[in-house]
Amino acid sequence: MLDLIVLIAISVLLMIVSSDILVKSIIEFSKKIDFPPYLITFFSISLGSSLPEILNAIIFSVNRHPQIGLFTILNNLVIDFTLVFGLSILLSRSLKDLYLNKQYVIAMILVYILFLFSVLDGYLSMTEGMMLFISYGITFTSFIIKNIDNLKVKKSLDIPLKDGLKYSFMIAASIFVLIVNANLIYVLSIILMKHFRIPYFIIGYILGFLTVMPEFLVTLISYFSLKREDIAIFNLFGSFITDLTFGIGISAAIIPFSIKMHIFLLYITMLVLYISMVLSDLVIIGKKIPKEVGLLLIGGYLIYSFIYLSW
Repeated sequence: MLDLIVLIAISVLLMIVSSDILVKSIIEFSKKIDFPPYLITFFSISLGSSLPEILNAIIFSVNRHPQIGLFTILNNLVIDFTLVFGLSILLSRSLKDLYLNKQYVIAMILVYILFLFSVLDGYLSMTEGMMLFISYGITFTSFIIKNIDNLKVKKSLDIPLKDGLKYSFMIAASIFVLIVNANLIYVLSIILMKHFRIPYFIIGYILGFLTVMPEFLVTLISYFSLKREDIAIFNLFGSFITDLTFGIGISAAIIPFSIKMHIFLLYITMLVLYISMVLSDLVIIGKKIPKEVGLLLIGGYLIYSFIYLSW
């Protein structure tokens, strides 16, 4: 069993490294074309850092184990908005310059309500999956329209061919490694389930914890390397919307699935996610950084993990 866990950890580590390279390539490219940081972060970087859990969810759905993908994404989000966001608050100095308004908070709440409505009965249909997936496109489009005046993309892109090929190669190679390792993680996870009788929701928790590392790395890079707190915050908000709509939506569109056997765990997860999301929204809207909220969120993660793993 230990060798399987080590192999899974190695595969996830490769996904983390690939995701990190992908995110850094996107950041560098956005600087070349003078793209607004909040826009490139809210969608492109958040999609790059969310690819590990999304690809895992898709692979599990294709192979008829969609419940693992669902709990992987949900646990990933819970950790994002408890442990990672709590750490962001403790590291942060001020959010007074953060370009964020109620529009993004409302988008998060609407996405959450749509997802909650879809899974309330313990069943996620193909139609509901398509609705979630389409809502990602709607959110993206409305976000662009709302902020069209703030777009300052260079009219003449003076990017050397060498740089263009470099970014293209780095992004393509990173995505390829992510896909390969997502398939490997699927195979190893199924072996753990069948041979060691580990419940799928525990597998989902483990993968959720491991796949949160790209968001964690983006947070550290934003604070210590780029000195840009807004990138860390926008990445978490963007990951929330991307995972609940794009990730879970496309998984359910591939194959509908029931989670009635562990509906209580689903409700507990959604409740913790809601509470942490509300606390995060209040902090962002108020643009204040009470360190106690950071400690509260981190403590909430520990309590959630105890309840979840004890079930």
